[in-house]
Amino acid sequence: MEFLLGNASSVNNLGELLAPLNVKYVLLVHEVDYASYDFLYQQEDLTIELEKPGITLLKNEHSTARAYGVNSVVYIDSLEEYPELSTEQDVMEHLYVMGDGTGNDSSARMEKLAVTEKNPAKYQVAGSNQTYTVFTVPQNMSTQCWEYNGDKSPLQNLGIMPAFSSSPDDGEITYTRFYYVYLPSYIISAVALGLMVYLYLRRSKGY
Repeated sequence: MEFLLGNASSVNNLGELLAPLNVKYVLLVHEVDYASYDFLYQQEDLTIELEKPGITLLKNEHSTARAYGVNSVVYIDSLEEYPELSTEQDVMEHLYVMGDGTGNDSSARMEKLAVTEKNPAKYQVAGSNQTYTVFTVPQNMSTQCWEYNGDKSPLQNLGIMPAFSSSPDDGEITYTRFYYVYLPSYIISAVALGLMVYLYLRRSKGY
């Protein structure tokens, strides 16, 4: 986001560039330096959905998805190449991997996959006949430690979003750190709190 906003004044397809982050709406709050975001009104794929005193809501007209299948892999050296490539190809039809490697620039269309949230750390994802399944991690969650049917992410789209080898059957994408670290910590904390409350009540009753 920091990179895209820092370069947004030089592009006219910010909606497409934000699409791999599953950004469907942009909310502009009219506070302090909001005039510096006037470039939002110059984007060809952002349209004003709602405008009221103090706020403007813009809709991304480019296709977005929580999870989608692609066949094409494009290797890039840095994010600086990303806006330039977007003028030549639809970014949602490619998996962009940071680093050196041999790409596979397929012309196959992106396949939007149905996603069902079981909980914030586990998602049911429809199967795909495309080579890779790209998953857009929910906001405020780490992009690391995600697994698809027990397999770790071998690649990352734009260096931040996990991408897995696709399965033709439905599968589960899981944030394993929640179950291995956070959940046990929550259980231990709850047990400790319960024990403290129990001891406090016993003491207050003079037992």
